[in-house]
Amino acid sequence: MTTKENNAVATTAQNVSVAKFEVPQSLELLKEAVDELFGGEGGIVQFPRAKVASGGAEFFEVPDEYGETTMERTVSGTLIYAHPANAYWPKRGTSNEPPQCFSMDGRTGYDSETNSHRVCASCPYYQFGSGFDKQGNPSRGKACKTGYRLYILREGEVWPLVVSVPPTSRMGVSKRLSQLFVQRFKPYYSSPITLSLEPAKAASGDKYVKIIMSLKRTPEGKPILYDIESQAALAKYQEQIKAAAVRQKVDYIDEPDTGAGISPDYGKPKYEKADVEEMNLEE
Repeated sequence: MTTKENNAVATTAQNVSVAKFEVPQSLELLKEAVDELFGGEGGIVQFPRAKVASGGAEFFEVPDEYGETTMERTVSGTLIYAHPANAYWPKRGTSNEPPQCFSMDGRTGYDSETNSHRVCASCPYYQFGSGFDKQGNPSRGKACKTGYRLYILREGEVWPLVVSVPPTSRMGVSKRLSQLFVQRFKPYYSSPITLSLEPAKAASGDKYVKIIMSLKRTPEGKPILYDIESQAALAKYQEQIKAAAVRQKVDYIDEPDTGAGISPDYGKPKYEKADVEEMNLEE
């Protein structure tokens, strides 16, 4: 190793705190137990979910080990996986009502009314200006709810906690993911992160909170970086989680925002033949 390379390694060591992470080793065993318990219908078990509390409260609603909701100001852990998720409700209703159209990759949506797929980017409900506010007035937003999912593995847990990122925080979270990992050529799971909440105000004057993402640091202020062995183990764990995540069903989509939704006279979605793929409802 050259002197220049030696200096680079030394500088890195000084700027970060290298740590280990105990990756769950029993994931496959747990999956086998779940499949046996539910007769092979392992998809019935969902990842634990957390979301931002409503009403502008600066808390995350996080389930505890017994499934009861707790209020936490921050969520910390290792980001295993992340993806956009879109959902459209013709009339914003309760959480018991599934969306008419949903997408678990933010690119292709499935419309249950027409039993077909559509390209999100060309859908009229995905365009800015298609939404309406709580009073039924046209808004600059989208009728389709465009959110994000962060799969965060916390210390001592087997399954990741899925944090639902609301549309108001989606762009900010995407930007931070790029700054913290993509631009540094680091995988998401190379360092632990912390999610916190910051008060904000919409153009309408309504108060809300937005998610702030940062690298978790030591008490001395150094960002934490996992060692090579931990990152290799996390890479294998990520493969298992991604495979499980893509099998999640429509009930995994968040409940709609309360509000008027889209105007009845906005028009039905238009389908292009190239954008439509017929799908068996039982798939």
